[in-house]
Amino acid sequence: MWLVVRRAQRPGCRAIPAAGQSAVSCEELTLREVTLYARIALPLPVERLFDFVVPESGLPGIAAGCRVSVRFQDRLSPGIVVELSPRSDHEGPFEPVIDVSDRPRFSPYGLAFARHIARERLTPEGILLNRVLPSRTGRGAGRWVRLAVPLSDAHAALKRLRARAPRQADVIHRLIAVAGPLPESALREEFGAGVRAVVSRLQELGWVNTATRAEELLGSEVHATALDLFAASEREEMRPELLFRRDRLERYGEAIQAALSEDGPVLVVAPTILHARWLFRALESLAPGRAALYHSALSEGHRGDAWEGVRDGTLRLLVGTRSLLFVPAQRPALIILDDEGAAGHRQEDMVPHFHTRDLALRHAPARLILGTTAPTVESWHAVSCSAMDRSGSDEDSGDVAVQIVDVRGDRSVISDAVTRAMASVLQANGRILVVVPRRGYFQAIVCKACGRPVRCKRCRASLTYRPQSAQFLCRACGRAAAEARCTECGSRALRFVGHGSEQVASVVRSAFPDALPFLLDTAALRRRTDLEEAERALAEGATIIVSTPVVSSGPPVPGIRLAVALDVDALIARSDFRAAEGAYQVLDGLRGRMTSGTLMVQTNCPEHPVIDAIASGIPDRFYDAEIEERRALLYPPFATLVRVTLPKRDASRTALDSAARALATRSIEVLGPVEDREGVTLLAKLPDPHLAREVACELRAVAPGGEIDLDGRLP
Repeated sequence: MWLVVRRAQRPGCRAIPAAGQSAVSCEELTLREVTLYARIALPLPVERLFDFVVPESGLPGIAAGCRVSVRFQDRLSPGIVVELSPRSDHEGPFEPVIDVSDRPRFSPYGLAFARHIARERLTPEGILLNRVLPSRTGRGAGRWVRLAVPLSDAHAALKRLRARAPRQADVIHRLIAVAGPLPESALREEFGAGVRAVVSRLQELGWVNTATRAEELLGSEVHATALDLFAASEREEMRPELLFRRDRLERYGEAIQAALSEDGPVLVVAPTILHARWLFRALESLAPGRAALYHSALSEGHRGDAWEGVRDGTLRLLVGTRSLLFVPAQRPALIILDDEGAAGHRQEDMVPHFHTRDLALRHAPARLILGTTAPTVESWHAVSCSAMDRSGSDEDSGDVAVQIVDVRGDRSVISDAVTRAMASVLQANGRILVVVPRRGYFQAIVCKACGRPVRCKRCRASLTYRPQSAQFLCRACGRAAAEARCTECGSRALRFVGHGSEQVASVVRSAFPDALPFLLDTAALRRRTDLEEAERALAEGATIIVSTPVVSSGPPVPGIRLAVALDVDALIARSDFRAAEGAYQVLDGLRGRMTSGTLMVQTNCPEHPVIDAIASGIPDRFYDAEIEERRALLYPPFATLVRVTLPKRDASRTALDSAARALATRSIEVLGPVEDREGVTLLAKLPDPHLAREVACELRAVAPGGEIDLDGRLP
């Protein structure tokens, strides 16, 4: 049926077809009154949509995919319109739709993709749709800036401008790098709100031109860069490709140039924001004026501008983190996942749980390139089974030596061998990168009486200790206290275990007081200014960088001659079947952060397969052993895991027993229940992905308050 957006008797009404219904003419509908209902996904953890009535006066712009405001349970709430219909299955009464946001909004393809992922991952549609769609566009949407002078003149003026007008010099330097039009919103994100006045002054002086659309600034001349010289090749239909090389940028450029001539955007996904910012600067000149950066640390307005730029076809090349996969307004021409094995490609802290690779495959038949030298075990197995192509080799790993430091019996934070190596590198004016698994001062605080980790009373997250203020701190909810008790037995006898990044930085500062170590972890990467400070420290500002594994992904860092991995055993010993894989990927990533030098690995278990593979430079040793172990224990890629977690408030004995009975009716392996700070968890291993989905749906029915996580192959 044709659905009338406004009341049918209004002239010039707009019509939207509803799939699966018979069509009648608009003339037939105009003979009678039509009430229009909007089926809306609200940001609630419920498996249903809600019907609201469109006011008789009509709401211009209302359509599937737009954000609206409604009143729900006496409160204003945002929501996403999923469909419009002249009928509702509910008797009413109905609340009206109050307001419509013109943009940003989902395209038909984007809405269908997000709803498919929500259903596939058993996530409430309202949670996912409202989370991925930016809430607004930016103030500077539509204004673009480009150099109005030749590059040679701009370069010549930089030195003079640096002395008398440094902000003008910064803007010109940025425009030289992009070699084409740049949205003013991107300049504002980088240089602050005052950049608009700077651009206006540069325009008065004749240095730049501005326009409301990038196309108005695009002439026949395109400034050439190294990446512009790559030869484009005609895209072939192909299976996912594992690009097994450290130096991947040139291959990326070739693939991107070929894909830009086709319909659909090009997506380049990095595991971390720092990594994405570097990739964007390296690749944006391939699509002058049509490239954008997209990640969670950007403002809502900046992300909204990028979202709308993709929807109207202005932007063709997008670089960002995993949320980028929900942005395309049509099927992408090419998707590149850089450092495919890095932990940042796996979303585990919120629903839906997924790996970026699995979502990228749902954009098929888009060409998919996985660039890495430490892939996931699933991708390595796919190559061995001829389900994925592999190109390249790791013969270009550079002149990096690996030294294993056996610290059995050594209780010091940094061993004598590592300390001597650090002193030698500093004496030669080299730079050092030190990585420790966990931030904070200690890795854990445990109870001496019962041996369990000490957790926050409010949110059950593990506590850490801040010696500067002599406080026990919860990094999840922010609660701080001068003393702590065991949340299990009430004992005050506590023990500090392991070394965190803050303690390591303190030790380094004491050993090398002139080195000024820079502390880098996820807490230091939450704001734009933090990101810029971290980039400066990595580029040239810090002699010693102490970091969590977040720094293990990315290109070589200039001047690094020594990389040190501390407490590697803590990475390997994590209670996760992917722990060894993650440890190998961190160590391999650290090796890739240098073009020459030494990687020193401090460990109590030098014979472990992870350590052996890193020391020998033969990844097959690790992956072959890991695949056989997963085959024997029935873990992905040989099974799909169905994990149901019941929050403690909902983890009643009745719900837990219902879930256990549902699993017991099938001849499958079930682990648990296990209680932790998240709640109570049951885990089932199923070799058949179709059966896994069936079991997951059954668990959702018997335990509606639980969170369902599907890990592994899906039909």
